[in-house]
Amino acid sequence: MKKAVIGHGRKIGVILLNFLFGNQLAYFLFGALYRKTGVVFLLYPANQKYTSAYVYSWYARQMKWKPRLVGVLYQENRIGFIFGISATEKDFYDKKNTEKLRKLERDMEKIKRLLRAKQKSFAGVLPGVLASRGILSEIPERKVTVKAIKRAVERAREKENLPEESPVVILGGKGFIGSLAKKEIENSYAFDLGEEKDLLSFLQKMKGKPVIILNVTKKEVLTSYIPYFWQEITVVNEVYPEPTQKEVSEMRKRGVACYHMVGTRGKAIPSFPRAYRGGIPCCASFWHEGYEVILKKM
Repeated sequence: MKKAVIGHGRKIGVILLNFLFGNQLAYFLFGALYRKTGVVFLLYPANQKYTSAYVYSWYARQMKWKPRLVGVLYQENRIGFIFGISATEKDFYDKKNTEKLRKLERDMEKIKRLLRAKQKSFAGVLPGVLASRGILSEIPERKVTVKAIKRAVERAREKENLPEESPVVILGGKGFIGSLAKKEIENSYAFDLGEEKDLLSFLQKMKGKPVIILNVTKKEVLTSYIPYFWQEITVVNEVYPEPTQKEVSEMRKRGVACYHMVGTRGKAIPSFPRAYRGGIPCCASFWHEGYEVILKKM
């Protein structure tokens, strides 16, 4: 009962927030008066559970490509604004929607200017898709995310008492985030989609030894590799959303430690849902001294 009340409160809150403040005049006035907005961040639902965590289905249909204000965040003495759309990864990858993506980026840029924000960031696969279509050239969340990943790998190594020389296998290591992570993380090996045989061959050679699996590929790709994992493996997941209950259960059966990157220290109102509760996603953060990554053991 309590959970249902909180859920309705969040959804009604989003509607009221947009009715009162989700307009250009409010953004302009806030930007002119406050002048310390850190970031404007656009998120999208990884699945239906994430959609229903924020908005009612009828409201979701209205915001498929139109950013709506869904929350605020606070980090390093700066306020950030969280916007959401209900379009999904399937919509982003569809070439027919390129113009819609272009307009989406323009809308977020306009909001950034009105609020006088220092940074504009996008969640999940959006930065990579926008860059691949020539829509974005400056992508601050890529460098921030990779720095956070590097710290997360170091923390997981410490938590599991793994040797410093233990290799890091990067799933999605030739993609938008993975290719830069490969350059930044020592003793790392990159494998991408279509290189399954090479990956399985590498895992066979390493079997029984401590290995970190860094997952930066697409959601649920992890599932196909779990049967080849062994007890000395530690998984660090950066992919949105978090590993499924089935994936976590299968890893637990094999004695595999799995950590999910919640994000960085900071406050969000309302808090981010599910496995991101209690932090701010790395892609919504800006780098600063004392940047602390939150890891959740699944």
